[in-house]
Amino acid sequence: MLSYLRSERAFLDQSCVRRAIIELGQAKYELAADVLASYLDFVDETETAVDPNTRLRRLLPQKKYPAMGALCEIGRPALPAILGIIKNGDSSELVRENGLGALINIYGPDLQVAVESLAQAGRSSSNKNDADRFHDAAWSLSRWCDERTIAACEAAAQQK
Repeated sequence: MLSYLRSERAFLDQSCVRRAIIELGQAKYELAADVLASYLDFVDETETAVDPNTRLRRLLPQKKYPAMGALCEIGRPALPAILGIIKNGDSSELVRENGLGALINIYGPDLQVAVESLAQAGRSSSNKNDADRFHDAAWSLSRWCDERTIAACEAAAQQK
């Protein structure tokens, strides 16, 4: 499955891509995290079809973007792959947003840890553009922290 996803995307069958992404996530296959992160913009067309019986389901981004759900299933071991797509200047805004969405789901009530990790990655980066992307991501993520941790999240995101 992993070698299939590494193939030229334009020539892959969309239903096979969807199945491979879902199965790698269900298997919690950590070695697939980098490849799955590269699919954060892959839209599962079966989840976007208009069907009043699945309206709520279509609102869940993990369903529309199966790579987000797969990274969530892998959990915290996927963090380096997600940091990589945030750092990458070539990553689209959608890929970065879906990476942050995965972090929100992975860290849940411990979201402050994810904000601190992003802020630390920004402080550790020797490249100003990379550092700025990490700090922007930390700030965006801090808005999702709960009332109990919002002040600490914002403080962590502001540290440069």
